[in-house]
Order: sequence, then C-alpha cells, then structure tokens
Amino acid sequence: MISQVEEPYNFKDNPRNNGWPFVATPLSSGKCVVGFCGMDGFDSVPKGRDDEPQPEHGIVQYVSEASKNLGKALFEQRMAEVLGEFSKVSERSERAL
Repeated sequence: MISQVEEPYNFKDNPRNNGWPFVATPLSSGKCVVGFCGMDGFDSVPKGRDDEPQPEHGIVQYVSEASKNLGKALFEQRMAEVLGEFSKVSERSERAL
C-alpha cells in the first residue's frame, strides 16, 4: 500500500531549507503503479500570499488527483497496445494452421 506524506519534509542536507523541495506521487491504476510524477522548484514559484506555505494549500492534493488520472490513462493505453499485439499474434497463428 502506498502512503501519502501529509506534512512537508525537508532533507537535512538540502541547502534551500524551503520546507518542501520535492513532491512525488505515484501514477497508478488501482494497485498497479505505472510510474511516478515528481515536481520540485516550488521555491521559485510565486505564491498567492506571502504568509502561505510552499507549495500552496491544495497543490499536493491536486497533483495527486492528476497523477491518478494520468496513471489510469497510461495503464489503459498500455493494455490496449498489448491486446492489439496479442490480436496480431493470434491472427498469425490461425493463418498458420
């Protein structure tokens, strides 16, 4: 099971000390992880207000939802490609008989 980080984490050797140098979420379809989405550089992105943390409230949830949708699309595309190739192999096998 994949757990989510609820609080920002800053690696101790990170010279930026911005509190959240990197956001990573799985690209998944159900329990099948097909990749990861990672973002950094939040310290160079403008915020809505100076007193807000970086990334702004809601960004992690937004990226997480977008990653789920992208993961599902990638999984379905890969399955369609595999089924298409399997169909070609089946047709060739039938012709060979």
